[in-house]
This record gives sequence, structure tokens and C-alpha cells, in this order.
Amino acid sequence: MNTSATKTFAPAVRRQLMEAVTRKLDFALTAQTPDYLTTFAPQVTSLRKLAQADRAGLIERVAYTWFNRLAALRFMDARGWHPFRARVLTPASAEETQPELLKLTRTGALPEELKSHTDPTRLNDLLDGRIPSPDAQGEVYRHLVLAACRFYHALLPNLFEKLDDETELLLPDDLLTEHSVVHGFRTEISDEDCGDGQRANVEILGWLYQFYISERKEQVMARKSAVPTEDIPAVTQLFTPHWIVRYLVENSLGRLWMENRPSSRLREHMPYYIGESSAGILPAPLSAEAEAGGTPALHSFQPFDPRATVETTRRHLPHWQQEGTTYFITFRLGDSIPQEKLALWESERQQWLTVHPEPWDEQSIAEYRKRFSERREQWLDNGYGRCLLGIPAIAEIVRSALVHFDGQRYLLDEFVLMPNHVHLLVKPLPGYDLSSILHSWKSFTAKAMNKAIGATGTVWQDESHDHIVRSSVQWEFYRNYIRENPGKAGLERIQSQSGAGILPQSSAGILPAPLSAGAEAGGTPALRITKPEEIRLCDPAVGSGHMLTYAFDLLTLIYEEEGYAPTEIPGLILRHNLHGLEICPRAAQLASWPSSSRPGKSPAASSSPNTSSGPASSSCATCASRKTSCATTSTPSGWATSSISPCSGCSTSSRRRRTSARSSSRASTNGPS
Repeated sequence: MNTSATKTFAPAVRRQLMEAVTRKLDFALTAQTPDYLTTFAPQVTSLRKLAQADRAGLIERVAYTWFNRLAALRFMDARGWHPFRARVLTPASAEETQPELLKLTRTGALPEELKSHTDPTRLNDLLDGRIPSPDAQGEVYRHLVLAACRFYHALLPNLFEKLDDETELLLPDDLLTEHSVVHGFRTEISDEDCGDGQRANVEILGWLYQFYISERKEQVMARKSAVPTEDIPAVTQLFTPHWIVRYLVENSLGRLWMENRPSSRLREHMPYYIGESSAGILPAPLSAEAEAGGTPALHSFQPFDPRATVETTRRHLPHWQQEGTTYFITFRLGDSIPQEKLALWESERQQWLTVHPEPWDEQSIAEYRKRFSERREQWLDNGYGRCLLGIPAIAEIVRSALVHFDGQRYLLDEFVLMPNHVHLLVKPLPGYDLSSILHSWKSFTAKAMNKAIGATGTVWQDESHDHIVRSSVQWEFYRNYIRENPGKAGLERIQSQSGAGILPQSSAGILPAPLSAGAEAGGTPALRITKPEEIRLCDPAVGSGHMLTYAFDLLTLIYEEEGYAPTEIPGLILRHNLHGLEICPRAAQLASWPSSSRPGKSPAASSSPNTSSGPASSSCATCASRKTSCATTSTPSGWATSSISPCSGCSTSSRRRRTSARSSSRASTNGPS
């Protein structure tokens, strides 16, 4: 999806919500109207205590809570997931301007499901003018939005809390005009952004989650000091694109199922699944010497480990080094790119970086590669400069230097000598670092090349480009790039070469390991699963719930394959399979609903509600404690209750829910106990 509009919209609406909530808070604490002095007195007292303790934190929490709720309502509008079959924030069609729910109410067709969550008589009196109001439609619409939120409390209590607390009072009054906080949700988020056909696009929620706090992240990072605990989520959040989510889930959950059901057709639904026969990616067999207990003939590939120590240096370019990893290296002759081209390239690059600050989405990354990385590579392949490496005797000096300490100080994999630059893959061995290896190569060859051609002065560009190889898939990509580089440059006579070589790593957790011997022979896999309910999948950093949502889809296929009834599958998945941890309450709110709001094959096909009951063990999304609850919850057809929510301790301390009864003008909602 194109995230440019979302990148602008999310931080803008955060500022707008913060300002609107601040105004409402100031009004609520000073109002002398009968409603605020009597009906809302408990909420006002709670607000006063919370504001005295942490006014900024209260405003921030209420703002992101309403942002998450409005995002959820907009998403369900687009997907047609509302059980009361009316859009809350948006019109029924592009030709109309009023939200569908308001239009229905004006014609006397308020959905039955919402009548117990508001006061229909008061709404009619406002619309008919029997109750004076400076903005009758706006007041009615605000009541309707609150009614929808109260309705969803029984289904999604973590996101739609019982709305007799302080968050109701601080919802801005204006929700209809083009200046309202809701307007952007109508105009900047399209139905297509939320999904196409049968596929719901939960990526929009992840981008909203990331961009909402982007300005706060910049503020925290600019301080260049220790990050306070409450700001850790802001500086560490990073949305994972859908293809990466699919790759991770298909090669963990999907692989586990394939090992236990080798004949399963689940493989047909997993385009990113790496099968056991993927040549060049999965571990190759050991050499005869290794099988006999001797020294392996080749060494294993080790990808970048984000948890391990990284040494970072910078000159004109950033350089990362991590022990045991493999690097893709490019170093070039000093005259391989004309200086005027380099100056123009760097100027354009700096301008682009100013307009496109990190974090980047996939579209920005692709644009950077095309405009800068690929253009630089094209200049190299154009053959500027003296192209000394095109002289066989000079090329042999460099080739001999590269392979001289291969297997002693480093492992040299694929490499190619182009006329004016060198590409290679290398893994330094313990005791040797990349910078010293590069210095040795370039220093020795520069002296030898100058001597051979009777010249003096600089031979190589001072700084090399180095990149830690992140995965076996990326490693194979670079190997192919090196092999194909001569052909792309029109130099068919040049062939890539290989040193001692590196084998892919076989340790589990980096890339999927091959099937166990028992599984390959049709026997018992290492982790035996007899039924889908035994699978436990935990996302330790839930974020917007993207990982769990796709796991939900894959688990649905697994349950269907095992013959479970479609109406019981959602409840089984949420009760048995999906768990999540999250440090950020804002993310925990957002993550609590995408999976649990996944409708069945035909959510409106049956009028009888699904019922989820029995003990459910789940992880607290706020403090990671365990809890066990037993709740019987009536839910609309095709829905299931979420198992990702804060525990009672977190809910009590972070929300300070008011337990007094709602005003007599509003009927109470019976949610999960």
C-alpha cells in the first residue's frame, strides 16, 4: 500500500486529538453546568485526581485510546464487519456525505443492537428540536459513536472499555465537520487501504501505529540521553511488512504443521515457505571427512544476529562489524566514477534524505535503491577511468592477493574482478577483523599495481562499501549478483570465481532446519502435534497484532483441514493457540482486536450467536503475567473474544475504572465477568 498519506495523517491527527482532549479536560474541570455537577460528578472527580498526578500522561493516554478506537471503527466500516450492519464513521456510498449510522437514526432506523447503549428518545427529541441544542446533529452523532463503542465493550473490552469512565467525557464534541478529528479517518484512509475483496489488509493498522508516534520518537531521539521507561515503546516500535510476517509465520507455524502432516495441502497456501528441497538455501550435506568425525571441508554461513554485539564506525559511510558474520564488499579504483558525478550523486542523496527521514516504508526503500544504489552500480559497470583490472596481469595481482590468506585469516566465497571494481563475499575468521583484511588487500595490491605500470599515487578509492549479510536468502542473492554482474555489464569473457566457500548454517531459529530423520522417514517429528489445539504461538512483541493476525489465517486453514466446523474455529484459535506480550499499552489496545474481529466465512448467515466459554489461559499484554479466567460471552455470529488483554492488576492501575453505575438515562452493558 502507498503509505505517504498515512505518514502525514497519523501524526497530524495525534496533534489534533491532543489539543482537543486538552480543551475538553480544561472544560470538564471547570464546568458549572448541571450535567457536570451531578451526572458526571464521579468522572470529573476521577479526572481531577488523574490530572493532578500526571496531566500530560492522562492527555496522551486518552488521545491514543480514541485514535485506536476510531481506527478500529474505520477499519470495520471498510470491511463491513459491524454486526449492526451500518457504517459508523463513513457514508454508505461515495455519493453521500453523512455517516450511515447518523442517516439511519435520522430516518428512525437506529439499529436494534445499539438501542440499549444510548437513549433513543433523547436522540429523537434532539433531532426534532424538542431539546434545544446549538448543534443537534453533531450532539446526536457523538452519542451514536459512544453507543457503538459501548456495544463493542462486550466483544473487545481492552480497546473499548466500559465508557462510563473519563475517556467518554474527553471525546471531542465535533465529530462531523471537516475540522473534526474524525474527518481524516474518512478522507485519508480509503476502503482499499483496509483490504481488497476477501483479504483484510491489517498492514494499515501497523503503519498507523508506527506513524502516530513518529514525532514523539524524533523528540526522544533528539535528546541524546538515556531513554525514560515510558518512552521505550516510542523509540523501539518498527512495523514489520506483510511479506516478512508471512515468511516468519510460514516457516515456524507452517513448518511445524508440515512436519507433523507431511501430506498436508497447507503448503499450497504458503508462498514464502522454504521447503526441505530448496537447493542453495537449506544446509548441504556434510563432507565425507566431517561425517567421519574429521574437519569439515567447508565452513558454515552465520547471518547477522540482532541480539549480539555490533561494532559501529563511520567515515563517509557507516560500517558495522559483528564476529562470525559474512560481508558483501565492493571496493573500486579511485577513478572508477568521475568526481562530478559523485558530487551530484551525494548532493541529490542528501536532499532526498532530508525529505525522507527514517523510518522508511518499503516504497521509500525501493526508491532509494533505484535512485542511488543502482545508479552507482550502473556507473561502475559503465567502465569509467583507466579500468586497470581489465589488464590480465593487473587482475592476477588482485586475484592472487584475495586468495592468498583464504582459509587462514578469512573465508573467501564468490568474487568477481570487474575492470574498475571488485565484488566479493568474505567471512573473517576469529582473530581477524574486516578492516585489517581490507587494508592488507588494498595496500599490497596498490603498491604492486603501481610498480607494474610504472606509476605512483592513489589506486583504490579510500573507503569500501561493506554490508553484513542478514540471512541465507540474502547471501544467495549476493552470490547470484556477483555471478551475473559481468553479463549485465556486457563483459561475457569475465567469469566470477570462488574461494574456499561457505555453507549455509543449519542451526534452528535462523533458517528452518530440514525435517528430522523420523519425519523424513514418515515417523515421529521432533515436536509432535496430534491436534491443532496443542499448538502454542506467542509473539513477544505484539505491536499492532500483525503477526498474530496472519497466524490466525494460517491456523484457520489448519483447523479446516482437520475437519473442524467453521463456526467453532475462531473461538478455538483464540482460546488455545494465540498469545502475545507487549510493553506498550497503546499497542496492546490496538493488537487486541484485529484477530478477534476476524469474521467467519459468513458472519451474517446465522442469527444464533457463537458462544466462547471455559477456562482460557492467556498472557497479559501489558505486564506479561499469566492469568486464568472463565467467561461466557455472547458474541455476534462469526466473532470471537480476544485473549490478548491486560491483567486485572494492570487494568486497575492504568485505567482506574470507575465502578459506580451509569446514569439512569443510559442502560448498562453486561460484558465478560
